[in-house]
Amino acid sequence: METVLVGVITALAAIGGNFFANRQSERQMISDARLQLREPRKRTYSDFLLACREAHIDLVDLWEEETQEADSWRIEDTIDQHQSVLQRELAAVSLEGPEVVSEAANKVVKTFNDLHHSAFVWNMSGGDVHDDGRPIGFGGDYTGDIRKAMDHYLKEARKALTTSADG
Repeated sequence: METVLVGVITALAAIGGNFFANRQSERQMISDARLQLREPRKRTYSDFLLACREAHIDLVDLWEEETQEADSWRIEDTIDQHQSVLQRELAAVSLEGPEVVSEAANKVVKTFNDLHHSAFVWNMSGGDVHDDGRPIGFGGDYTGDIRKAMDHYLKEARKALTTSADG
């Protein structure tokens, strides 16, 4: 009887050990797959962020210290110049996923489009002029929404790139 009991305990221990080894192997495969996905995603996310930062810097450079404004025609033109690159990089992020990163990237592009639309509407309305006849431009933090959306995108992209190997 004792021999049977020892045999049953040994068998249960072997089954438990196999189960544990299989779970560890499965976890390792998932971790390896995430690591393999991380590098292409990292490049895609980085390319999108770089395109956004280049467009943002060009917009910030429009601000004139003397007037404390940026010309609306130049804002519209600058965004037009970057639009195809932003759309191409957005498409890459959308294909790469996950959804939360794609949504954050879409919000970034939407903020560029919103600023473009505001400049377009201002330009089509004829705008307004200062007392000396100069056209009134965009003052204040006219790229603030873009910067906030890029910060949100960066946080989501970092979360998506995190794997168990990072912790």
